[in-house]
Amino acid sequence: MNIKKNIRNISSWVILGILCSTMMMASSAKIFGLLSAEELALWEKNNLASQIRMVGLLEFVVALLIIIPYTSSLGVLLVSCFWGGAIVFHLTLDDPVTHMLPAAIFLTLAWIGSYLRNQDLLSSFRKEKETRLALESELSDAQKIQASLLPKNTLSVEGLLVAGRNMAAKEVGGDFFDYLQKENSLLIAVGDVSGKGLKGAMNAVMASGILNLSAKYQQSINEIMSDMNESLCQSIEQDMNVTMILAQFATEKKQMILANAGQHAYPLLIRNGTVELVQAKGLALGMIPTISYKPTTVNLESGDLLLFMTDGITEPRNAKGVMYEESGRLNEVLLNIPVEMGIEEVVDTIINDVEAYTADEEQDDDITLVAVRVS
Repeated sequence: MNIKKNIRNISSWVILGILCSTMMMASSAKIFGLLSAEELALWEKNNLASQIRMVGLLEFVVALLIIIPYTSSLGVLLVSCFWGGAIVFHLTLDDPVTHMLPAAIFLTLAWIGSYLRNQDLLSSFRKEKETRLALESELSDAQKIQASLLPKNTLSVEGLLVAGRNMAAKEVGGDFFDYLQKENSLLIAVGDVSGKGLKGAMNAVMASGILNLSAKYQQSINEIMSDMNESLCQSIEQDMNVTMILAQFATEKKQMILANAGQHAYPLLIRNGTVELVQAKGLALGMIPTISYKPTTVNLESGDLLLFMTDGITEPRNAKGVMYEESGRLNEVLLNIPVEMGIEEVVDTIINDVEAYTADEEQDDDITLVAVRVS
C-alpha cells in the first residue's frame, strides 16, 4: 500500500511539476515580451496584442495554484478553462490540428496529475477521519469507565452529609472519588491517576480497585495507604502513580484522620467564617514501595464544611492566565456559603463558579470535588 502511495505521490509531483514549469516559461515569455515573431503576429492578427501581459500573469498564477497540493484542483479547473478556450480559439481560426495538440496534451496531463494527487489527499482525509472517530470512541469509553467508578448519590451517615461531583475535561483524565463505609467510620478518597484518555480511565479503575481491597483488609489510614502504595509499585503499569487524599471520619468522636499522597490541592475546612488548609504531606502512591504516610488528626464541630478536591478546582486559569485559587475567588465563594445550604448545592455552587471564572478558556484537567457537612 505504501509503495503504491509513494508511486502516486511521485508521479503527481512529476506530472504537475512539468506542467507548472512549462506554464511558467510560457507566462514569462508573455510578461517580458519574449514571444517569437510568429506568435506575436498571431496575437496581433486577432487584435489581442494588448492583452498578452495580462494573460501571462493569469497563466503564472494558475501555474502556482497547480503545484500547491491543496489548490491544485482549482488550478487544474482554471487551466482546463484556459487551454479549453485556446483549443476553441484555434478551431475558430481553422488552424492545423498541430497547433492544438500541445494544449490537448497538457490538458490531459493536468487531469492525470490532479487525479493522482487527489487520491493521496482523499486517503489522508479518510485516515484523519478514522483517527478522529477512534479518538472520539476512546474518549466516550473513557468517560463511561470514569463515571462507573463514582458514587451516584448523596451520602448521609451519622453526623455527616456527603456529596461529590466529577466533570471530565475534553481529554478525560484519571480523577476519581469514592466513599467506603467501615464499622463506626467512613472513608472518603479523592484521587488523580497518571494518564489521559482510555489509559487514564483504566488506571483509575485499577487504583479504585486496589483502594477497595486495601480498605477491606487494613484498618488504619496509614496501613491502607501503605498497602496501596506497595501494590501500585508492583503493578505492571510501571509509569503509573496516584496522588490521593484519604480521610477517615470517626462519626462517634466527631474526628477526621487524614493522609495525603502527593495531592497539591489540600483539603479545606470552613468553620465560623474562616477557611483553613488541612495540611498533610506525602509522596504519590506507586513511586517508592517502603514509605509510610503520617496522618493528620482534625477534631470536628457541628456546622463544619470540609472540601476535598483535585487540582482541576484550584488550578484552572482565566483569560489572563491567573489560577482560580490564586485569584482569591475560591475563598470568597466559600465564605458566602450559608450553613443551611444543601450539600449538593454547595458542590454545584463551587463548580459553577470555577466554570464562570474560566469562561471560554479550554481546561485540560478533570474537575473533582467532594463536600462534607458535619451536623
